[in-house]
Formats: sequence, structure tokens, C-alpha cells
Amino acid sequence: MARLNGPTFDQTVARILAEQKLIYDSVVWREGIHGDYATCDLRVIVPSETRARVRLRMTAHVRRLPRKAGFLLVYGERIFALDVNPGRAHNNRTARRVVTETHWTTWPCDSADEDSRDLMHVQWFHEFLSRANIQFFGTYERPPYMSEQLSMPYDE
Repeated sequence: MARLNGPTFDQTVARILAEQKLIYDSVVWREGIHGDYATCDLRVIVPSETRARVRLRMTAHVRRLPRKAGFLLVYGERIFALDVNPGRAHNNRTARRVVTETHWTTWPCDSADEDSRDLMHVQWFHEFLSRANIQFFGTYERPPYMSEQLSMPYDE
């Protein structure tokens, strides 16, 4: 994505991550490709990069406990992410170990920083916005989580 005599992709990503960004869209969840997931895609405005197509993509597993959620800032590729209660491990190349807990990654996303907090989705959402330097002007809607099933003993 580098331009002739222009900034490299890494330089553009660094500028995008550092700059204050804006979201005016409201959170609207849609059923994902897989029925256990809901997804939301929000346009992110980067004032210095008006032609840049930056998105905040969120996913939430609607049945799984503990609650699994993903927050991705995408500029052609994942440039900043939060994976809450991940279903898969992340290879942390710099520390040469595997991370299985909630974690953050920043471009080039080869190092995962663990986060042991237990927060609700709205709290993770605001934490992500804060760390990504994004101001949110839309309306937040929680993911459409399914009600927890209560197991009842059989009467005999």
C-alpha cells in the first residue's frame, strides 16, 4: 500500500493509530455468517487520512460462556485488536509463548498483551475506544446474547 515517494504502510498505520479518530455510526448488530455470532461494522473517520477506509469490526459469540467478543480496527489489515475470552490461542512471537486469555494486539499484531480483567461488553467497548484513540458519537447497543439456559433436575 506504499505510494511512490510517499509514506509506507507502516508509517500510515502509525499515524492512523496515533491520531484522534471519530465514529458517528450507531452500533447495530447483525447475525454473523455462523449463527452463533453477531457482528457489527462501524466506519471510522481519520481526519488526516480522509480517503483511508478504516473500520471497527466487532463480533460477539451469542451463546458461549464466558462471553467471547472481538474488537478489530481494520485498515486493509488488522491494525489494532482486542480479543475477549478468545476461543483460540494467540502465538506471542516476541515472548515466545502462547496467550489464551483476553489480549490486545497492535500492528504488526505479532505480540499479544494479556488483560486479566473481567468486564462487561460495554466496558470493553469503551476501553477499546479509549486505547484506539476513538471518539464515539453513536448509540451503543449490547450484543444480542442468548439467555442462559438453566438446567432443572428431573423429578422422579
